[in-house]
Amino acid sequence: MRSAIRPPSAPERPRRGQPSDLSARLREIGEHCASLPDVDARTSDEIVGYDETGMWT
Repeated sequence: MRSAIRPPSAPERPRRGQPSDLSARLREIGEHCASLPDVDARTSDEIVGYDETGMWT
């Protein structure tokens, strides 16, 4: 009944367990980002701002 009253321009919602174009596109984006080189040579602790004692700087 709900699909009968939904406007025809409304996008189809993916069903559970079925891959969607959105999930495939998000996976592509993630794989692309993971393949990019690191341009910041700092360690993750330096980026976040921790010092050698574990305190924020």
